[in-house]
Amino acid sequence: MAARFDGVALIVTEMEKALSFYRDALGVEVYNMDNYPQYVEFNGFSLWLNSGAQAAVFGELQAGEAAEAWAGLRRFPSTDVAFAVENVDALFATIKESGATVVHEPKTEPWGQRTARFFDPDNHLIEIACWVDVPEQGQSATDDQTLSQPTTNNQ
Repeated sequence: MAARFDGVALIVTEMEKALSFYRDALGVEVYNMDNYPQYVEFNGFSLWLNSGAQAAVFGELQAGEAAEAWAGLRRFPSTDVAFAVENVDALFATIKESGATVVHEPKTEPWGQRTARFFDPDNHLIEIACWVDVPEQGQSATDDQTLSQPTTNNQ
């Protein structure tokens, strides 16, 4: 049987802080909290409390190779968790107010997306983005371009 992508679980150190960030600041709808506070499911990804993940992956950690590997996992981000949103600038203002560490303010990328990036409470690299008018060949996109998105406040 071929492998089928089934989801991503972000391993977090404080479930309440992470849940508040994703649910309240970012506005992602919770799908399932049956295993709360160890595990919370959203559509497309989950939050998994560090202690539960550690126990499931390594069992009881003693000093040695597995413990050192787990401790060394925090390094330069190797993933970019992206969320499609209606209005990057409006949502970014809320995210910034939540205290998230900003990587970059909203900007229009040359490939036609408006993006902003920041770290969640556990230093996962998070991106919010929406598609905007793609510039004609030879032009570059600017932050002043008219966005091809609804101007609602629904995040």
